[in-house]
Amino acid sequence: MATIIGSGLEGYLHRQARRRALNLIAEAKEEARRTLEQATVETAALRQRAKAEAERTIQERRKRTVAKARMQAKLLVANRVEDTISELWDAAAAELRRCADGTPQQRLALIQRLTVDAAEQLGGGQLVLAVRAEDRPLLTDAVLQALHEDLAQRGIQAELTLTNEDAPISGGVIVQHQDGRQIVDNSLDQRLSLVERTMRNEVSRLLSEDGATPKDAAGSRDGPGEPSSM
Repeated sequence: MATIIGSGLEGYLHRQARRRALNLIAEAKEEARRTLEQATVETAALRQRAKAEAERTIQERRKRTVAKARMQAKLLVANRVEDTISELWDAAAAELRRCADGTPQQRLALIQRLTVDAAEQLGGGQLVLAVRAEDRPLLTDAVLQALHEDLAQRGIQAELTLTNEDAPISGGVIVQHQDGRQIVDNSLDQRLSLVERTMRNEVSRLLSEDGATPKDAAGSRDGPGEPSSM
């Protein structure tokens, strides 16, 4: 059978087909290389973004954890301050109740000391004393005269009188000038209030020195025993 296509043309076509196939393979390989490079770049970018996102997530979680820990620490300090003050307050209240419920001699001695303290602050003069009903019988004329002499020895000229009204206090004494312009509240109730404020300030100060962050101490620093204008 005769060959339609000559051997020369057939060889040429084979070579062209081979060349074309090789070119297609080369192009495919180049495209694959570019695709691989692009994928590698994108993968690296994705990895970097994932790493950055993970780092941000870690940092945010760390910040939240630290903030939570700080808040818990502040609450712990605040609770301990309150617990400490409550314990000290209860102890001080018990001690003052003991004084208020003491023997007549003990109660009188306490009133005398507090009266001298108030008279020294007021600078003497015409002073009126107020005590609770239970302690009124203790302040006899003889006791008031003895207090007058005691103050005179201290260089304080004072005339002491006992008011006819009972003071609504648990013990101690309230002393004021007869004109009512200045008063010193040396009652046990006011002393107890002073103890609470002093303890709160002292505990807060000690915690602050230790680097803690307690809540602000409440209450005024002014305590009983300081004359105030009426």
